[in-house]
Amino acid sequence: MKEEILKLRQKGHTYNKIKEEVGCSKALISYYCRKSGLGGDITNNYNLIAELSDSKKEEIKEFYKTNTYDDISKKYNISHETIRVLCADTQKKLLKHNDNWNYKRVKEHRHRIKIKAINYLGGKCKICSYDRCPTALEFHHIDEQNKRFSISNNLNKAWNKIKDELNKCILVCANCHREIHQGFHRQVLPPSDTG
Repeated sequence: MKEEILKLRQKGHTYNKIKEEVGCSKALISYYCRKSGLGGDITNNYNLIAELSDSKKEEIKEFYKTNTYDDISKKYNISHETIRVLCADTQKKLLKHNDNWNYKRVKEHRHRIKIKAINYLGGKCKICSYDRCPTALEFHHIDEQNKRFSISNNLNKAWNKIKDELNKCILVCANCHREIHQGFHRQVLPPSDTG
């Protein structure tokens, strides 16, 4: 249904005409069209775009990357809807780029906070002194009853909250952490440890 709606819209059909042909609500048609950059007065948008030279289209798309809709509209004397239609592909590329950039930025932030947390707890496994790979170091809550959250899954919280939770933990390597939960190393841990 979506593909059929978008094909008809690209041909310049109105919402009412699409509603008659496809047999769905105008709200659904509007939703799909706006999401795909085909909302508003599509006939005028495509007519305006068709009149632009290829070099002008590329110029507008390039300008779109660093400017607002209002800036583009004023400079090129075109409507916001025409900009949406013309720059739909450019917008998708920018969103994908921003998603990748945000993912990378969050990942780097979480790594920095984990290193800070590791250093806060002494920088090495409390049991075997392992300190080579930060990803192999984990935070073990001494008393599970007082645990408010898992540190590794919440490195995006404020440092004060993380630090409060770290005060309830010891730093151990992954192997020693598994052994603690299997009942080994009781002699190294405080008596309140429930494993």
